[in-house]
Amino acid sequence: MVKNGFLFNFSATFTDEDDIVTTVAKYNLEDFIRNGHGKNIHLSDATFSGFKRDKIITAEDKRKIVLKSLITLAFAKNQVMRIRTEARQDNLYHNPMMLTLVHSVNTAEPKNDLLAFFKVLQEIASGEIDECFFKAAKRELAQEWQSIGGLFESDNGALIGKDINRLESMSTAALREAVFLGKKRGALEYTIGVDNKEIAFKLKTAATPFALIRIGNISAWKKGKLCMKGRYLPI
Repeated sequence: MVKNGFLFNFSATFTDEDDIVTTVAKYNLEDFIRNGHGKNIHLSDATFSGFKRDKIITAEDKRKIVLKSLITLAFAKNQVMRIRTEARQDNLYHNPMMLTLVHSVNTAEPKNDLLAFFKVLQEIASGEIDECFFKAAKRELAQEWQSIGGLFESDNGALIGKDINRLESMSTAALREAVFLGKKRGALEYTIGVDNKEIAFKLKTAATPFALIRIGNISAWKKGKLCMKGRYLPI
């Protein structure tokens, strides 16, 4: 206690003796998460190490990394919708969003990371993604998640198998609906912002844009990556 009330301090680790002897409660991050107030965070090694510039990686490997990230996004979105429905509360949790940072934007293939990302988007949007490739990506994700303690746990610490089953049973149609906000297959359509630095993308068969990219100099993308005769992304 202090002169005008209570002094409430937070610290990752107390090192000062005065702080240690005056601590009235221990409530660390582990307790915080265990009580349902936080989130377990997992960084997929494949996502980050796969695109390292000093590592030799094939175009197929890049496609799988991108596909895994989109499957993870769709899984998170579907989980949120399930929780909201079961709880009958539409305001539970935020709508998951994926932020993608790339090394290269205007370089030529195969070093253009942004173009590699959008190629996979186009394959999913048009329904051209190979089913065996899709299943392999889901299977590898399931194996990765099952090897991580704390990602999907019940009160007794056991893995919840139904969450893994939901991942493995995800269809390409469900992926398309979660990522592109539309059920039907279609081409990607774009709109360029008035500042000439942003491009919004949406599925032609959907009503709402699903992605926004921001590039410092969009001129090269206008000429080399986007078809200026129409409003489609010809990948």
